[in-house]
Amino acid sequence: MTSHQETLKEASDSDIRYSFINTLDHFPSDIIRTLWLIQSLDIKLQKEKTTNQLRLTIVEQSEFLNSLIDEQISKLDEQKRKLKYQQIIKKRYFKLYKDYKPKRLKIKINLREKKFQELQKRKEDEIRRKQEMIDSNVERYCFCNDVSYGDMIACDNTNCKIEWFHYGCVGLKNEPTGKWYCSDTCKLEATKKKSKKKGK
Repeated sequence: MTSHQETLKEASDSDIRYSFINTLDHFPSDIIRTLWLIQSLDIKLQKEKTTNQLRLTIVEQSEFLNSLIDEQISKLDEQKRKLKYQQIIKKRYFKLYKDYKPKRLKIKINLREKKFQELQKRKEDEIRRKQEMIDSNVERYCFCNDVSYGDMIACDNTNCKIEWFHYGCVGLKNEPTGKWYCSDTCKLEATKKKSKKKGK
């Protein structure tokens, strides 16, 4: 059996039309040959259709695969670009860190000026001591232990140790009417003295 006959036999098993051709053996041989040729061409055509469909499927899958590959390549390129950029930043950072040198704090001390200040202070202290010695001979008054100036008032307790007071220090603006005492202690002491005098 030839390959052509095998092909026709395979086709005849699957299609009733080919089985019908097998029953036409009593027709003239030219007609039979023509029918077999048509049958053979039909089989080839069916195979070509199947092949074309497979080709289309293969092409589609290939295109899809290529798109996936391109996508992965793009992702890898992007990752590579980011990695390169990170390396550049890292190098710059370490270079800046390496080149950075903190400025030293420079403190200049002028010894001459310091000596001059010390001498000046000594002179001022000496002048102050001399002034205090002079002022110690001046009479002092009031709670502030200062010299006499401005409006002043005397405590009516004759035994008051301070005796005279500045208006501003004791909160007076005008001269008070009646007796005035610098403190409750002086007032109490003066009152007791008056009581004793009356008792006698």
